[in-house]
Amino acid sequence: MPKALKIRNLLLRPHSTIKALKAVSAARAAARQHDWKTAREHYAQALAYNPDQARIWIQYGHALGHMGQASEAMQAYARGTAMVPSADSFLQLGRSYKILGMREAAIEAFRKSLALDPANKDSRLELIALGGAVMTKKTIDFTPDAKFLKKNYNIDIESDAISEKDRKAFERKGIYLNLSHFLHTHGLTTDFLTLFDRDYYAQKHKITGVDPDDLMFNSLKHFTTTGVRNQFAVRKGMEFEPAFYQENYGLPDMSGEDIYRYWLNQGIMHGHAPNSTVWMALRKALEYGESDGGVANLIDNLEQSTVIAALVRGDMLQGIRPTARTAFLFQMGAEYLFDKGDGKSAALLLERLLDVFPHHEEALLLYAEYQITLEQYLLAKWCLEKLGKDTRHGYRFRLGMAKCALGLVHHDEAYDDVLQLIRDYPAIASLRDLRWKIAEIYFHAAMRSYQDQAHMERRADGIRTLDRYCAVVTQDSGAEILPPRPIRSVALFGITELEQCYFYRILQKEEQIKAAGFDVAFYDANRDHEKFVADINRFDAVIFYRVFASPSIIRAVEAARVAGLITFYEIDDLLFQSQHYPDPYETYAGQITYAQHIREGMGPPLTLGVLRMCDYAIASTAVLAEAMQPYVRQKKAFLHQNAMGADHERYLTYKPPEADNDVITIFYGSGTRAHKQDFLELLEPALLEIARRHGARVRFVILGWLPLSDTFRKEAGDRLTLSEPIWDIHQYWSLLSQADINLAVLKRSPHTDAKSENKWMEAAMFAIPSIVSRTPAYEAAIEDGRTGIMCSTTGEWTDALDLLVSDNRLRRQIGLNAQAEVHEKYSLSRKAENIKTIFNTVSPPVVADTRKRLLVVHVFYAPQVIGGATRVVHDNVMYMKQNYGNEFNIDVVCVIDGAEKEYEIETYAWEGVRVKAVTRSHRGEGIVPYHDRKMGDIFSATLKEFQPDIIHFHCIQRLTVSVVDVAREANIPYVITVHDSWWISDEQFIDEKQPDSLYNYSNIASLPAQLPETERMQALKPALDGAKAVLAVSEPFAALYRSCGVPHVMTVENGLSAFPDPCEKSISPTGRVRLALIGGMAQHKGFDLIREVLKTEQFHNLHFTVIDLSRMSGFCHAEEWGTTPVEIIGKVPDSQISQLYRHIDVLLAPSCWFESYGLVTREALAHKCWVVSSDRGAIGQPVVENRNGHIIDVSSTAGLKSILHKIDAHPEIYTHPPEFETKLRSAAEQGKELIDIYRQVLETGHVV
Repeated sequence: MPKALKIRNLLLRPHSTIKALKAVSAARAAARQHDWKTAREHYAQALAYNPDQARIWIQYGHALGHMGQASEAMQAYARGTAMVPSADSFLQLGRSYKILGMREAAIEAFRKSLALDPANKDSRLELIALGGAVMTKKTIDFTPDAKFLKKNYNIDIESDAISEKDRKAFERKGIYLNLSHFLHTHGLTTDFLTLFDRDYYAQKHKITGVDPDDLMFNSLKHFTTTGVRNQFAVRKGMEFEPAFYQENYGLPDMSGEDIYRYWLNQGIMHGHAPNSTVWMALRKALEYGESDGGVANLIDNLEQSTVIAALVRGDMLQGIRPTARTAFLFQMGAEYLFDKGDGKSAALLLERLLDVFPHHEEALLLYAEYQITLEQYLLAKWCLEKLGKDTRHGYRFRLGMAKCALGLVHHDEAYDDVLQLIRDYPAIASLRDLRWKIAEIYFHAAMRSYQDQAHMERRADGIRTLDRYCAVVTQDSGAEILPPRPIRSVALFGITELEQCYFYRILQKEEQIKAAGFDVAFYDANRDHEKFVADINRFDAVIFYRVFASPSIIRAVEAARVAGLITFYEIDDLLFQSQHYPDPYETYAGQITYAQHIREGMGPPLTLGVLRMCDYAIASTAVLAEAMQPYVRQKKAFLHQNAMGADHERYLTYKPPEADNDVITIFYGSGTRAHKQDFLELLEPALLEIARRHGARVRFVILGWLPLSDTFRKEAGDRLTLSEPIWDIHQYWSLLSQADINLAVLKRSPHTDAKSENKWMEAAMFAIPSIVSRTPAYEAAIEDGRTGIMCSTTGEWTDALDLLVSDNRLRRQIGLNAQAEVHEKYSLSRKAENIKTIFNTVSPPVVADTRKRLLVVHVFYAPQVIGGATRVVHDNVMYMKQNYGNEFNIDVVCVIDGAEKEYEIETYAWEGVRVKAVTRSHRGEGIVPYHDRKMGDIFSATLKEFQPDIIHFHCIQRLTVSVVDVAREANIPYVITVHDSWWISDEQFIDEKQPDSLYNYSNIASLPAQLPETERMQALKPALDGAKAVLAVSEPFAALYRSCGVPHVMTVENGLSAFPDPCEKSISPTGRVRLALIGGMAQHKGFDLIREVLKTEQFHNLHFTVIDLSRMSGFCHAEEWGTTPVEIIGKVPDSQISQLYRHIDVLLAPSCWFESYGLVTREALAHKCWVVSSDRGAIGQPVVENRNGHIIDVSSTAGLKSILHKIDAHPEIYTHPPEFETKLRSAAEQGKELIDIYRQVLETGHVV
């Protein structure tokens, strides 16, 4: 461009552009002199004049970076990159992310740089340095969070797919798709949230919110805009010291804000301490096992898991030798690593501990468990066998040994061990999953072993392997079995592969059962086993047809037996005796390979395995019935022959022509590859002779896989028609109907003796005479010479054929006689009557049941007694069953916790009560989701099965309000017992001092329609309104529900169980007062309050025990909080609750939420314990101040401090039971009240 033109264009530019150019020139000059402060100022001026300069934003970022202003530099790079994406701009952006500790964002930026310029060496090296080439699991999440968008911006979004353009449009409006997106835009990752104390931060900076979610988001908005800049602490004790952090962790010169941002994004993840006090606390914790109350606030104010995470992430355990006091830190550090998926590092940490303490029981147990995950089974077993005698009786030892047995291919031992564990620990659903996993592995291993041995000509050994598998896996599980019911509905569960078998034993059986007046449904054994188990309550009996002992089949049979179904095993071949099936390989005349013959040999032991599990047998022949009878549980087998159905009976009017046929058609049909040698040895010579004698007068139609001799083929010539089997029954009959003589040949053997008379019956349908082998079934069905002709030798076959070919009249007469016989004895009505007789023989007598059907619905039920409400529900059910069982039939619906698969249905019996349970994980729990269509569909089917007259709903978390809606829409009366605030708040556990979190059902119309809480209230309200009564478990809780506008609220106070083993109180062996918190280590149970007081105060006469509900029974760990010995123990089984209370002097129950009842305080008082209770809700109702305990304010630590000092000062009082007798309501009293409510609802439709 000519110089004059350049000057002209420059003069025509806006004044601001000229100023921007001058500023850029000055900035670049300053940058060349490394005067970054001046360069920064001039770049800022240039962008103020004209912000649409992508390259200048990048250069501005350089200047800011050199000044140590990393976060401002990141924002400048991001602005320039967004305007003009380039490899270099993404490189600079990635480096700024990296400095701020935003690893995932940095990796993404470097990847984008490489995408634009694959040869960019700097970006590639940066990516490799961050591990981006291999460690790519965590990425920035821009998936819209519907709840987040609705809650914070009142935006409804239908799809989780969103374009980059829309995302940026949202960003420009200050709208973020989810919390991760919000934090990313403000230069933060989500890692710091593990430390962020919402309540502390909000109180410290006077932040408010309408509910906890709102408070959290408002606190984070303040933190990202103001808190990071001013380095406000994320929680008490975590004040940030930039100078300490920069020096201790070697950061370059950066602003205090950027150093803080680095700690939030990267330091926390690596266990870095934010200040010198916390750092010292970590070191002290490591060196001495615990910090005392006066040293540091870290252990006082952080969860122990956070401390362990910091120690592990900071590699602080690597340089310290384990001591007696620090051993548990190594142990818990290993647990932390294992939970994060790093089993190898966990094992290495334990090796260091075991090197010093080779007999450390918990370390040995953990090490074994980790070695199992690493598939080092022999080493794991060695560790387990080193454990002491007491530990060897524990759950974890036994489970570990079972897994080692599985890994070392001792399948029978593994299965037996797990089955016994299920009997001893029925509440652990994962054990049942493990049982079937072992069964599946064992099944395939046994089949492989059989085939290997059979190929080595050791088939008998292979069969013994399969026999052993069946004996182990089909053994009685020990589960309680419901009593049988009168048979009204029957399931058919069988195979469909063998067309003729399916036709006669399934389709025809369906027809016969319906004709007999029973309901019936069929389930395909290959694909419907889960559906059958889900539908099992529809049926009173099930017929298992021709199935073998795969784990899914065993599971189905066992489920049927447990649910009280009468079980039949049906078969139409001698497939369960290895000595008789399959026939010798030679009899197949080359129609199958030897490998196929070996596979056929697996059938008998696997068939016999299922046969033994069933109550009764059904057989198609008398010989078969006799063979089956010794194996079934009830030692009874029934004969039910193949017979006529509606498809057959329409042919029974068929009459053969009276005129003599010019050509006689001889028919032979076979659908099996077996018995071919029978044909070649017995029948083919006779057919050859008939072909020679009668020439063109005869023709042969042969269906099946038959190796006919060349001699016969040549002699028969074009009079021979050969075809493979025809599976369509009507096509087969069409061809058969054109025949003049039907043949059925079998060489006598135990297997063929069990064959049915089916071929004779089908030919007789068309009045076609049959010549058959002399077998028991044919001998029983045929009158020789009148309804058919029976033969044993080739000569007899030849004579019989010659006779019927020559004598038209005799041929016709035998056919008509046979037709009349099957019409009389094999009709649909005759066989319907037979199946009815079978069912009536085994069915219990029909007794008129006038009881009302009560369905109890609760989130959990025994044996998974999780939470006090579940114990109350179980007590109610047991009391009503024992005392009102003649008035009410009680069923239960609940959820199974801890299973692998969702929405699997299981029916089981517990103490005589039928329970239908659905597997649902904690993902279905809480306030959202409150609807679950799948659960609604399952419950709808349940109502059809159980047909309840009244339903009692308790807690419906995981089940959701969908189950109540289904009952309401079905017009079944119901009552609801409310145990928590699920119905009246977005929080399941509420603080009565924060009433803003409560719903107001009487004023929904005044609320914004699009708020999530409004939508939830609208969804729940019909269910509450439809209840005949809403039952609160205490009067304070009833008042709370009434205040929320819930109708029909009344109080039915919980009652206390009668414990089976009242024990005398033990005496404290140390003289210390034994305090205990048994509700778990949750904040709302007051655990944090207790921990803070014990750690910060000096006590001399106290001992504290707390139950960690995440630990198995038998776990025990000792610590010291301040001057108080502390014992952390695992879950305590229900059966041992009384023993637990025996060793408690004072129960602590400083619950921070509005307790609806407080079962634990009443149990403790019943067991002669003192009680220190909070003043929230009804938990402290039975406590009489200074007589049997104390009630404290839990809004601060003051109340608890005061009482604990009082107890500490008077151990002589509190180590003895209170003399005051507390009057407590019993479960029986509650049960009577509930029965009265049910009666009122059923009689009058309402409750007075």
